[in-house]
Amino acid sequence: MTQDLAIRDRDSVVTLFTGTTPNELIVAATEVANSLRDVVKQQGLYKRIADRDHVLIEGWQTLGTLTGAFAVGGGVIELPWPSTMAELPDEPPRAGKAPPRASADYPAWEDADKLRRAWEAHRDRLGARARGMTFGFKASYRVVKDGRDIGWGEGRCDRTEANWATRDDYALSSMAQTRGQSRALAAPLRFIVKLAGYASTPAEEIDGDATVSPTPPVAEPVLDPDAARELAGSLQAQWPGYDAHEFVKALARRFDGAVPETAGVALRAWAWWSKQPTATGNEAPQTGAQSATDPQT
Repeated sequence: MTQDLAIRDRDSVVTLFTGTTPNELIVAATEVANSLRDVVKQQGLYKRIADRDHVLIEGWQTLGTLTGAFAVGGGVIELPWPSTMAELPDEPPRAGKAPPRASADYPAWEDADKLRRAWEAHRDRLGARARGMTFGFKASYRVVKDGRDIGWGEGRCDRTEANWATRDDYALSSMAQTRGQSRALAAPLRFIVKLAGYASTPAEEIDGDATVSPTPPVAEPVLDPDAARELAGSLQAQWPGYDAHEFVKALARRFDGAVPETAGVALRAWAWWSKQPTATGNEAPQTGAQSATDPQT
C-alpha cells in the first residue's frame, strides 16, 4: 500500500494518515512506528528512567519529520519570581552517610537528608534572585501539518526544580523550549511512540537533565574459559590449601554464568599483594590447614 502522510478532512476529523478503513490507518501508523523504533534505538535517542525508555526531543522531532508534522514556536515568556519568599532558616546539620535501608536508623536519616536538601535548594534560589537571575521560562508550540494546526503544547522550567536552582538563565530557557516542543509533538503523535515500544511521555518532562542522548549500555567483558582457568591457577598457587577452581566456578554462578573481567583483575591483584612483604599477615607462613573463614586468607 502506498503511504500518504497528508492530512485529509473526513467528517471534520483531522488524521495523520490517509486511509479508507481503520486497518489501513493502523498499518500506516505501524509502519512509521517501526521506522521510529529502529532509528531511536540505533542513535540512542532515548533515556532510561524508572525502568522505562523515554524518547528524547531528537526522537520526537524525527517522528515529526516522518509524519510531516512540525513544531512551530509561539514565543518564550519569562516567569517572574514569587511575590514573597521565606527567609533562609537556620542551617540544619548534614545527614552524613546513609545507613542501610533495612536499618532502624534509616527513616530518621532520610528525614534529615530531605531537610538538608530543601534548605540547600532554598538557599540557592535566594542566591539566584539576589544575583538578578530569572526565576524561569515557559514556551508554547503548536504542531502544523500541511498548513493546519494539529496539536499544541507548553513547557516550562523554573528554579523550584531539582538541579535547576543555580543554572544559567539560558539553560532554563532552552529546557522550557525543549519541553514545549516535545509536549506539543506528543499531543498528536504519542500513540505512534507507544506503538514503537517506548514510553509515551517525553523524557524531558520527567528528567530535566535528559538533554544529552545516553550512551547505550555496554556489557562488561567477562573471562573466557581459558582466562578463568588461568585465574584459578594463580589463586591455587598462592593458596594451595583451597580449591581455587571450585571457587572460580562458584563466583561465575554469582555473576549469572561468567566472571567479569574486572573481578578477575581484582583477584589477581589481591594474590599479588598478599605476596608482598608489606602485606598484613605475611610474617606467618600459610598452611593448608587454615580455615576457609580465616580473616587472613
